Amino acid sequence: MGVSCVPRGVWVQFGCLVSLLEQEKQALELQVVGSKQGEPQANAATNAKDQLIQNLRDSECAREQQFHADISTLRSELPAAKWQLEESRVVEAQLSDKKAQSDYKRLKEEMEARLLESSSGLRSSRRRRRN
Repeated sequence: MGVSCVPRGVWVQFGCLVSLLEQEKQALELQVVGSKQGEPQANAATNAKDQLIQNLRDSECAREQQFHADISTLRSELPAAKWQLEESRVVEAQLSDKKAQSDYKRLKEEMEARLLESSSGLRSSRRRRRN
């Protein structure tokens, strides 16, 4: 038997505890039926268990309400989080593009420097051949 305000499968351990307490209460009530002498003690125990069961139900209902409130909060924050994620991806792509451009520029300069070195080396070797 589960707690009435909690959907099945949620807070199962508390639902089981409530069920066990209710079974124990019923067993205690059956023991008391035959004896009038134990009636005040049994009533006190039954009342205490009833109160405990009610407290468990109330706390589970409060937890369930908090759970739904947390989900609502997260759902309301989701669009902003998606937008921030998209913005970070755009910035990351821009940074990646800038790095690629700087790498390209650096490689281009290195190749130009090598070409100049090799062409100046060719000129000096041509001069040596002519001389």
